[in-house]
Amino acid sequence: MKFYIILIIALFPGTLLINLFSQEFHIVTGTGIGHYNMMELKEFNEEKIESLPFETKALENFPMFWNYNVEALYVSKKYVSIGLQGAYFSTGSRISRVDYSGEYLFDIKLNAISPALLIGFYIPLSKYRITINNIFGISYSKIVCKEHLKTDVESVQNKYVYDATNLYYMPQLNLSRAIYGFRIAFYIGYHFDMKRNKIVAEDYRVQVQEPALNNNTKLNWNGIQMGISLSYNVLRNKISQKN
Repeated sequence: MKFYIILIIALFPGTLLINLFSQEFHIVTGTGIGHYNMMELKEFNEEKIESLPFETKALENFPMFWNYNVEALYVSKKYVSIGLQGAYFSTGSRISRVDYSGEYLFDIKLNAISPALLIGFYIPLSKYRITINNIFGISYSKIVCKEHLKTDVESVQNKYVYDATNLYYMPQLNLSRAIYGFRIAFYIGYHFDMKRNKIVAEDYRVQVQEPALNNNTKLNWNGIQMGISLSYNVLRNKISQKN
């Protein structure tokens, strides 16, 4: 419910764009890094390590990783922008042990595709702009767990695939500079998961059961995202020399 209330509040000023002509239409591509909470999965890894009959350690535990985004963005003369964004972000973990007796690996790989609505308010400063963006989106996540055990007498491989869907809001600060018809920007924001759903098994679309992730597991993408972007103004010929 909180998600929809915030969405309505943010959309209200955006509806004013219906009566405004767009000064610019930008195609934007960006890349950066994200650091995500993933508390439930980190706890799962700790429990997994404790449950194994031999000593292992987490080599990776959901570290910062690359994310990518594309946008189609209308910018009005009234310091308001509105558009659509598509984003991709990922992270993962690895539990491992390798010695003379054999090898054990347990990998969790996460990735998410996210369509989103973007509404921004900007302050022009000559060729620079400071923009406060409000991004409302849905993340469609895939979780792949792979378990591998190899010894002199046996070899075991298990694979579990799950899905999850979250609703999120991300406030974002964007500083950009105009260079001819392009804009180069640095951005930083914080991803808030407003509604987190339990993961479900991909094969049967049922609540996840052991032996992999349990049925109360939820993805927690909360965290900082930052990066750089490059945008191209399709309507650049209409921009005055001052821009």
